[in-house]
Amino acid sequence: MDPISAVPPVDAVDAAWLGAVLREAGRIGAEQIVDIQRAACGVGQLADSFRYTVRYDRPTAAATTWVAKFASRDATSREFGRSSGYYRSEIGFYRELASRVPVSVPVAVHAALDANQTDFVLLMEDLAPARQVDQLDGCSADESARVLEQAAALHAGSWHAAELAAVDWLQSPLTIFSHATDAFADIVQRFPERCGDLVPDQDLQEAAKLIAHAERWKQVFSTPQCLWHSDLRADNVMFEACGGQRPVVILDWQGLGYGLGTVDVA
Repeated sequence: MDPISAVPPVDAVDAAWLGAVLREAGRIGAEQIVDIQRAACGVGQLADSFRYTVRYDRPTAAATTWVAKFASRDATSREFGRSSGYYRSEIGFYRELASRVPVSVPVAVHAALDANQTDFVLLMEDLAPARQVDQLDGCSADESARVLEQAAALHAGSWHAAELAAVDWLQSPLTIFSHATDAFADIVQRFPERCGDLVPDQDLQEAAKLIAHAERWKQVFSTPQCLWHSDLRADNVMFEACGGQRPVVILDWQGLGYGLGTVDVA
């Protein structure tokens, strides 16, 4: 099995596979993995993530924990990840762009997508210990400033980069946003029927006012200006990662697109 191109299911990631991948990536040398333990981590909507703790056959400076991300086992989530192109986008980001953008992101050791455009393996450095912010509480002003600096670096570093406009997988998020915008009037109309008791009438009225601006909004995010994360919120940010060595790290690049960047960290 070729460890660079293979996309094994979660249960098939064993000591032999992980050792081969880490050795190919130059993360280990002659040492062998003699034990591997897996534990779920994170709360992804479209993917399942696990932390792998390994034991080697000899003393080594190699990391003993790694984090791997896989397509969700939930059928509905898997299908959306495939049809939206989000799985392809994240693997494309780590394989083609992560090393080129001036943004703090997890270091990927292995990133591969199966021919079915659904199953994938993304093996990354473990950022623990790190701190996450409760999205319902929101970030502090200083935390928000750190994230905005990362967003600005992403936008500025890709501003009017013509070669990015030609990358097909960067168009997937724009298609999703366009479809949602086209259906916005219908969503606003139907929302009170299903969830109206959860939202104040004043908020529903404000949402209705946006219908007249839907086409303008679509034009804004579709204008080819720069890379944008599209889901830059508190749940997708790690603070003081690696025990404080990395002040902020941006996660979850499935929604990366090439249009006009926006950010929401409140």
